[in-house]
Amino acid sequence: MRANAWVEPVLVLALVVVANLLGSYLYFRIDLTEDQRYTLSPKTEALVEGLEGTVSVTCYLDGDLPAGFGQLRNSIMETLDELAILSGHQVVYEFLDPYELAQGKERADLFVQLQGKGLKSFELEDLREDEIVHKIVWPAAFVRLGEAEVPVSFLRDQMGMSPEMVLHNSVMGVEYELANAIAKLQEPIKKKIAFVVGHGELSANRTADIANELGQSYLVERVDLTKYKVGKLEEYHAAIIAQPDSTFSDVDKYKIDQYLVKGGKVLWFLESLVASMDSLRNQPHTTTLDYPHQVRDLLFKYGVRVNLDLVQDYNCHTIPVFAGSSAGGANFRPWPYYPLVSPETTHPIVKNLGLVWFQFANSIDTLPSPGIRKTVLIKSSANSRTVQHPHRITLDLARIKLEPALFSKGGQNLAVLLEGKFTSFYKNRLAPSTLQNPDYGSFTEIDKPGKLLVVSDGDVIGNHVNPLNGQKYALGYDRFTGKSFGNKSFVMNCADYMLDDRGLFELRGKDYKLRMLDQAEVKEKRAFWQQINLVAPLLVLALAGLGYTYFRRRRFGKQAKA
Repeated sequence: MRANAWVEPVLVLALVVVANLLGSYLYFRIDLTEDQRYTLSPKTEALVEGLEGTVSVTCYLDGDLPAGFGQLRNSIMETLDELAILSGHQVVYEFLDPYELAQGKERADLFVQLQGKGLKSFELEDLREDEIVHKIVWPAAFVRLGEAEVPVSFLRDQMGMSPEMVLHNSVMGVEYELANAIAKLQEPIKKKIAFVVGHGELSANRTADIANELGQSYLVERVDLTKYKVGKLEEYHAAIIAQPDSTFSDVDKYKIDQYLVKGGKVLWFLESLVASMDSLRNQPHTTTLDYPHQVRDLLFKYGVRVNLDLVQDYNCHTIPVFAGSSAGGANFRPWPYYPLVSPETTHPIVKNLGLVWFQFANSIDTLPSPGIRKTVLIKSSANSRTVQHPHRITLDLARIKLEPALFSKGGQNLAVLLEGKFTSFYKNRLAPSTLQNPDYGSFTEIDKPGKLLVVSDGDVIGNHVNPLNGQKYALGYDRFTGKSFGNKSFVMNCADYMLDDRGLFELRGKDYKLRMLDQAEVKEKRAFWQQINLVAPLLVLALAGLGYTYFRRRRFGKQAKA
């Protein structure tokens, strides 16, 4: 009996020591969640298992945080733990509280420095015990490999969604944001993106914000296509053509065609009709004109047609309308030419994207094209209609009450993605004498898989510029209402998807259910559950002690009597 009394505790202690020793060398975990939310994808595992060098992550989301941001921080930390273990501790990280790093003016200077290096902050109002606390949080991090550094923003900007849904979607995107940053750091040379110009495309000022955002991950250059021979675009991994307004020559169309046929990635932000608010600045109405860019036949061959119409949507943004010179201010009225669209497809480019702001967009038709896969990324709402060219645009429409019954043509395609092996538009169209022209190079009929994106609105990629002082605004920001929309995220997602060679962008489509608590019930029963959490563990310990005492008395009492 005395030996058993010593042997059992010693064996238990030895078992615990051995288990801890084995645990320091062997690692495994079982993800029992229904949607496997704690399991990294095989592509992420392969990415970090082949790391050459140490990846360090400095995250500035720490300190006294609201519950939602605390959950985001925990998700980032859990993902980094997984990456560290899978990489053999080649991934290291630290969490810093910006409010602890500096005080007063030094803190303000630190915030400016972080913002200047590409980190994004978020100002929130946190209600704590009936007190509103204003605080700037930084749901962002720097990811470094050697001398290279990439800023990462974990909070997705999703206008039109509840704060709970925004944070939920941000948590789902943590793995992608970290994996994408590591993948970019492993690229020996940054990929190049060309902004094609020479046909009246948007100016450098109008594309300044998106060019700056793209420039944090890629090399961005403006390329005048009219000055180069065929093959110039092949130096670039993607080409963006943003709202051209003049004619493309046959040679320039041929340059784009051959680039796409040979596996290029082309992003068209193309409008078929001239229509803008600038035309209404000094007059109450204007009439649409058609752009002479002459590329509709080219896109028709690939499988899309940008129609000569305008899309009106009952779910739309507003414009300021003045009642008269004596009015004290503007009255914001719905403007159906400004659709606010929340993408509903599950494609990773637009999944959980939030509202995208279109201005005078055209409808897009998809056409048969063998071997090309077409995905409609964005459609207007079901309460939409189209008006045909020529169409008179008048401010009177903003002064009347919109009737939902008039917007009954259903959703209209506004952005379409095409993928596959494209057959050249110039197949059987060029004479042998033309092909002998050195400007046309060597003709290719069909070659590698390429990608083509067609968006029927140039304003989706163009930031606003104040005509009075030249001030440039963020892409998707409306200076009249002060609201920001998801245009920048949409364009960045398109570029990242086009240039993703590892298949990591699929991680952006990761999804699991949002299981929210009933806040009213939480507040009502908070004291009850606090008492349960306080008393229940003590009660369990007391019952366990009584049970153990009772068991020993029965067992050893019988042995003593025997």
